[in-house]
Amino acid sequence: MTRSFDSRKTAADGYDLVFGEHGKQGLAAFHPSPLHTFRLWQIFVDNVNPLVKILHAPSVQQQILDASADLARVPANMEALMFAIYSMAIASITTEECNAFFGSERELLLAQYHAGARQALTNAGLLGSPDLVSLQAFTLYLLSNCQGASDPRSLFCLAGIAMRIAQRIGLNNDGNSFGLPPFETEMRRRLWWQLLLIDHRVAEISGCPPPSYSWSTNPPLNVNDSDLFEGMRDGPVESERSTEMIFVSLRCQIFEFTGKLQAILDSPTRTKDKAIDAFERHLESQYLQHCDSSAPVHSFSSLLARLEVSKLRSGLFSPRVPPGSRRQLPQNEQDSVFAASLRVMELHNAMLATETIQKFVWYALTNPPFPAYLYLLCGLRTRTSGELADRAWEQLAQHSENREKHSSWDHPNKSSPLRLAIASLTIKAWEAREPARSHEPRFISESRGRLASNKTRMQDDVVGASDAFSPGGVPRLASTDVFSLPELPLNEQEWPTYIDFMQDDVMFPTGETQSFGYGAGPT
Repeated sequence: MTRSFDSRKTAADGYDLVFGEHGKQGLAAFHPSPLHTFRLWQIFVDNVNPLVKILHAPSVQQQILDASADLARVPANMEALMFAIYSMAIASITTEECNAFFGSERELLLAQYHAGARQALTNAGLLGSPDLVSLQAFTLYLLSNCQGASDPRSLFCLAGIAMRIAQRIGLNNDGNSFGLPPFETEMRRRLWWQLLLIDHRVAEISGCPPPSYSWSTNPPLNVNDSDLFEGMRDGPVESERSTEMIFVSLRCQIFEFTGKLQAILDSPTRTKDKAIDAFERHLESQYLQHCDSSAPVHSFSSLLARLEVSKLRSGLFSPRVPPGSRRQLPQNEQDSVFAASLRVMELHNAMLATETIQKFVWYALTNPPFPAYLYLLCGLRTRTSGELADRAWEQLAQHSENREKHSSWDHPNKSSPLRLAIASLTIKAWEAREPARSHEPRFISESRGRLASNKTRMQDDVVGASDAFSPGGVPRLASTDVFSLPELPLNEQEWPTYIDFMQDDVMFPTGETQSFGYGAGPT
């Protein structure tokens, strides 16, 4: 993957933002029309704001209306925020929706608004004299680049810059310690915690270990935007029920608990399971029992909470076998880890397929459950029959259908080394089951076709290159020379060791490498 990104560096990687190649430039002519500006804002409010909540929507809406009326005089930091909102709005919709709403291709508009955001951030002096608004803009810009178009290594560096800026303006210390007004204190909390979440996510997809920071900033309060206003003297009273902040509050609590769980990784399995049980009960009593199934953000939050708990149960964050150990897992633990991974896939498929929450599907696609996906494929090489195996194959087929449904979101390179490796792994798992099955699912046939097509292309490339330098040519590639992951352990008890191994870079026949750390997408 690293060589894939080396060969196609794009402006989205942010070099002009960091090095300021163009200096300050006016951007009034690059804004969308007032009608499209407000449409983009509405898309942001509907699709993005409920899952991010770093802006006080009532205040920002008025600022956008005022700025649109006189773009020549809009403050630089506000202009950066506007372009970041445009970018995030486009990133949250499909190609078809973009054409219908704006009469333009999604990738084209996204590139334009990303360029505008980078220039506006340069104009605002992000690196030299940052403020809360310009950092909000930079945060949204980073989030809009997490869908695969940007090099994860560049994103990791840019996220580090965002964290340094946040520390520079004191977001890592709670506003109460500075005597700041309640409104500013709360907005600073929201931004700091969102940056923590983004920074850890970008570390995952770049194959780097999670960064470590020290902070005293309290998690954001569980309150609605209507409970906050500039000039308020007393802080809002936190609600005991679900609010507009439910999704963000859940993510913050999950983030905190995952950190605490890391501290007991070496504890007995029973100790960790009890901790997860208690955390699940806490989420249920504080949030989930108050969810309104008719509210899309509540439905999506409920799925997220259950998915994250299942991730914890699967042992992917807390391996039940220490790295390098050959100790066998008891059969009941093998079953529970496999079942938890299966549950992760079921919930993620529900996120992708449920019609009432399609406006949030951008988040689900940006956060694929790759470790669970890999775990199932490992297990299916030996678990060839039974209820769990049947359900797992159903979910893998459903996952393929869901990704096809949302293909306009996918990175266009369907022959990347990672995708080909997963295709090879999938076929191996199916072939272990195949003797008992006569019907081959479509996604298996497509995986075979993808590998065969790429193999032919590689052979043609090799022979073509040989013909250019040697009249005699070179032998064709052997039939076994296909993209594949390292040989998988056939015993379930060895999976945790294998999963740990997969955190390291794997080299493919082309010389390209790929880290399989948590967060990489399977298809």
